[in-house]
Amino acid sequence: MQKTTVCINDIRNFPEIKELLKTCEGCGRTWGRKGSYYYGSHIAFIRKEAIVLLIQGKKKGSRIAVAHFVKDTHPQDECIFKNELIAILAKYGISPEER
Repeated sequence: MQKTTVCINDIRNFPEIKELLKTCEGCGRTWGRKGSYYYGSHIAFIRKEAIVLLIQGKKKGSRIAVAHFVKDTHPQDECIFKNELIAILAKYGISPEER
């Protein structure tokens, strides 16, 4: 079960998340537009083969979700990268939903 008090701003400061960001070719904070499927606060992890977004909706108590996008030529890399992030979150009792 996911912790109910988890905040994406706390997640970005987990030591393992900071280390994962160092392995990325790009990273940052992004926000989905109001009314969109991705509405909320994001942490973007960017590698040449894949992009993974960690998302939290704007409503109080919103669950953490993960979305991933991968080049057609590297589908195996998407699984490794996404699963690495999910394993880090699991250490903190966070089970993100997948989008």
